[in-house]
Amino acid sequence: YQLCIFSKQTKDEWWNYVIAFGKDEDCLSFKDPKKCRERLMKENSIDVKAIDKCVKDSFEGDDILIADNRILREERKHHLKRKVSFVPAIIINDVTYKVACSKVQC
Repeated sequence: YQLCIFSKQTKDEWWNYVIAFGKDEDCLSFKDPKKCRERLMKENSIDVKAIDKCVKDSFEGDDILIADNRILREERKHHLKRKVSFVPAIIINDVTYKVACSKVQC
């Protein structure tokens, strides 16, 4: 959902949603992720129906459990192109910053 929000909304709206999600204890508990996600989208003036459509349309098949996902595939290509094959990493102005970590830390 966050990739659809990122692609369909302004960057400020996306950041507001991400920050609100990170501060919301109900969302962080994952008790009812759909309800939480929809509430936060509405609170941040994000069109829930448009984002749901974006997510649905990103699957290349009817069964989302086995269907390929166009958005995730493109995101993976983007990371592989920049040699980001692990997390944590961030790309700022086309420069990849990676954090060295042990198996215990990551």
